[in-house]
Amino acid sequence: MKKTRLIVEYEYEFELIGIIASVKFYKLAWAINQKLDIRLVKQDDYSIEMKGGSKAAFSNYLYQLESQCFRLFKNRSVEGENTCLLPELPHFDYIVKI
Repeated sequence: MKKTRLIVEYEYEFELIGIIASVKFYKLAWAINQKLDIRLVKQDDYSIEMKGGSKAAFSNYLYQLESQCFRLFKNRSVEGENTCLLPELPHFDYIVKI
């Protein structure tokens, strides 16, 4: 029996950058603001529903212009659980979405 493979390539309109750092979240946001001359602003926690129906909240900062959006996420859940925003990349402490 002949097998046919379906190959799907997804196209995303954003880039993800992982950061490993042993600094506090607000200090990282401040350092990025200083180096890139932007103004990341603390937002309400970003809540998503995980597999199994549980909910998790993640801290984030946002800098937005008309043409671009720069968001800094903490990869670990606010509740202190061992839940990651990106379970495929648990070794990163922070995620930048551009």
